[in-house]
Amino acid sequence: MRQSNLKRTSLKFRRRYYHRASHIELIRGGKQFFDLLEKLIDEARVEIHIQYYICEADETGNTIMNALIRAAKRNVAVFFVLDAYGSSKLPELSHKKMIDAGINFKWFRPVISMGNMEFGRRMHHKAVAIDEQVSLVTGVNIANRYNDINGEKAWLDFALLVKGIPAKEVKQRCLQIWEKTYKITGKWRKFRLPIMSDSIQSHNALVKVSVNDWLRGRNEIYTGYRNAFQKAEKEIQIVGGYFLPGRNMRRKLREASKRGVNISVILTRVSDVMFAKSAEKYLYNWMFQNDIKIYEWQQTVMHGKVAVVDQTWSTVGSYNLNYLSNFESIELNMEIIDNGFSRKLSELLSQISREECTLIDKDEFYRHYSFMVKLQNRFSYWIARTLMRVLSVFTKKPSPN
Repeated sequence: MRQSNLKRTSLKFRRRYYHRASHIELIRGGKQFFDLLEKLIDEARVEIHIQYYICEADETGNTIMNALIRAAKRNVAVFFVLDAYGSSKLPELSHKKMIDAGINFKWFRPVISMGNMEFGRRMHHKAVAIDEQVSLVTGVNIANRYNDINGEKAWLDFALLVKGIPAKEVKQRCLQIWEKTYKITGKWRKFRLPIMSDSIQSHNALVKVSVNDWLRGRNEIYTGYRNAFQKAEKEIQIVGGYFLPGRNMRRKLREASKRGVNISVILTRVSDVMFAKSAEKYLYNWMFQNDIKIYEWQQTVMHGKVAVVDQTWSTVGSYNLNYLSNFESIELNMEIIDNGFSRKLSELLSQISREECTLIDKDEFYRHYSFMVKLQNRFSYWIARTLMRVLSVFTKKPSPN
């Protein structure tokens, strides 16, 4: 049977290293994610690599940190890296307690410090690798707001559980961060298409561990998105936390729409970042002009970073479609080529759109889109883009705890 354009192209991305995973499974954020993470830590026998942007000393954070301490006390080698800015609220007592328990702990700090300013990139990825056999790649940080706890529903987010060779690659990436070595290893491989599967899990998928680290010359996640959008034939579904795609990515989406590709995005109704939602709304007009369906997640903050193209290619991880993820942050995603997995993920996103989101009506939107609202959104968009370019590079150091 003739392969689709996307399938043929996906397997030939330059410098892309796809490997067959023995098992992949999509995990929705919230209680089930943290229950799984704690379980994996408790089952670890040899070593744990865990790297996060945000970890806070609340109920969720203490549960995970205590699990890591238990692992260290049974002689599991635990390597824990936190971004110094993202986790600046973590008390000194918390990381001292982990170090005293035998955990190998490091802060990821910027390249250059000048007085009260820091220059360099942020470690925004969220990755776990255990015993070279199991890995988690996600957008879910370690804090109560990402969990179903105290009667509050978790922010919408997703993770990918992967077993097999890709788990070893996640460990290798974690070691690169830990040891500050960034040599790219591996061989480019071509594969036949994977077999069909009938659930949100798969036991024979092709998986690529993709990195964005612009300072080190790696823009694999961006390239994966761009190529997938460029080769899309039928459908593109995006879960867009902090959705502010640049001109090149918007051009790929516009061209796909002109080819007759159905495009939909799930965005948040409310944002935790100042100016972010108004800046997103500035792009609503552009999306309507290009026949892109907009769904707003109503219940909490929508924090996910997921995409599915033609129910064949999908990506899950920490990368946002914006300037910050593309040029300033270290990001980690899993790209999956598997018909069954991607089809089930596509169906899940469609279900979330129908049952848990509101479809934004074009006519209703324009009825309330006054000149002042348009001006406000445009200003917010300009502010957000400027802050991503400037404040992400020069960031005030957090005060000591």
